[in-house]
Amino acid sequence: MVKRIEMGNELFTEGKEPEEVVEALTARTSNSKLSFIPAGLGQLHKSGRVLGTQAFLSNLLNIKVLISFENGKAVMIAKVRSVKREKKHVTSLLRTDMENGSVPEVAVIHCHNAHDAEIWKNELLKEFPTLHVQVVSLSACVAVHAGEGTTGLSWDTY
Repeated sequence: MVKRIEMGNELFTEGKEPEEVVEALTARTSNSKLSFIPAGLGQLHKSGRVLGTQAFLSNLLNIKVLISFENGKAVMIAKVRSVKREKKHVTSLLRTDMENGSVPEVAVIHCHNAHDAEIWKNELLKEFPTLHVQVVSLSACVAVHAGEGTTGLSWDTY
């Protein structure tokens, strides 16, 4: 989100018309990736995104979900029984995008979980030493639905 604001501001500074700025930002959005791992499904249940039975069984069986955005909608792309496997899955998505194009930087996002985000950042830097990785607090709009403890990755492909 911050990158979009910076890009829009830069385009306005260059003298671009508002329609051109909107078009450029919309085009850039199609190359954005955001995947996150909620700490639990309780907050997703409270926000109406998950049924109570699903949240209960998920907690009982220690099932973690991986949520991503496709065409502007949140979709579950994986279910596993450990956060470690979820992180491997997201990292493999990043690795694929890095092999297919340019990914100059990644944001490790979190909602009141800076410690785990820093650990993930260090893991990424070990595997991708030239990658610029920053830790960023999750935007309020996603945090309200995903809940405290959520972590994830966000990046743009070029």
